[in-house]
Amino acid sequence: MTRTGSLRRDLLPRPQTVAWNEGCLRLGPDQAIQPLGGDAVFAAERLAALLQEESGRSVAVREPLPAPSGAAGLLLGAGPETTPPDGLPDHPEGHILTVAPSGASAWARTAAGILHAAMTLRQLAGPDGDALVFPCVSIRDWPRFRWRAFMIDSGRSPNSLPKIRRIVRICSAFKMNSLVFREGDDELNAVRYRTNPLGSENPYALTMEQVAGLVDYARRFGVTVIPEVESLGHSSAKGRHYPDLVSGGKGASLPGPGERGVRARLRVREAPAQVPSCPGRPALLCPAALHLRGVAAPAHRADAASGT
Repeated sequence: MTRTGSLRRDLLPRPQTVAWNEGCLRLGPDQAIQPLGGDAVFAAERLAALLQEESGRSVAVREPLPAPSGAAGLLLGAGPETTPPDGLPDHPEGHILTVAPSGASAWARTAAGILHAAMTLRQLAGPDGDALVFPCVSIRDWPRFRWRAFMIDSGRSPNSLPKIRRIVRICSAFKMNSLVFREGDDELNAVRYRTNPLGSENPYALTMEQVAGLVDYARRFGVTVIPEVESLGHSSAKGRHYPDLVSGGKGASLPGPGERGVRARLRVREAPAQVPSCPGRPALLCPAALHLRGVAAPAHRADAASGT
């Protein structure tokens, strides 16, 4: 009961509805995680990996069993319900999780929803000898916000691909569904493109193949990579290669992390906006969303940047 009380404050993010009950589920080394439906397989494997990593207890994952149409499930223990309960949230990332002394069951409509349920189970788990203990609880949950994002700034200092992947895993563990990737700033161009020189002087820049792999990797964890394209006062690194587009780029101070330098100004030209079709293109060039960041500037600088 002590552990149950402590966990009432520890679930992050806080569930929409949660009811703590007496008792706990003890999951011994001879028991396993049972995914129901193909959408639940990755969630089961991810839960098992985190339980092993964080508690040192190995939990097997069984071969998936069929799930009812439009549902995905996870079962732990000997006696959980094997059919979805009533009241499953309509939200695509929603889920219902029930832990009882006889077993635990989690149900959702999508792979993202069942992954969120698995991450809640990961937070509930605690070691007890050679077993894992889960406090009894009933949870009905769905995200409060559509976009739950973390930004990584590779435009100011290098970030290795293993580090970015680790950030993706952390985002997923706390049910964040977006990673905003800043691909350039005054200091660096963080992506080495195939058909332009951006990133060619940065030995730590990601190749397009690495970016495409990162996008696919993040998608497995329920995270969408959103590229952020800087402008105006944050474009000196682009000006090094395109001084006709960015005033202050060529010959300007190009500082490293922690240094001060001259900020560049993007020359804005009138041009019709065109959105190309994307079959077969790298994932970063055809993202689900694109963050275009404008920077406030004094009026005389804005006028100079636009040529007026």
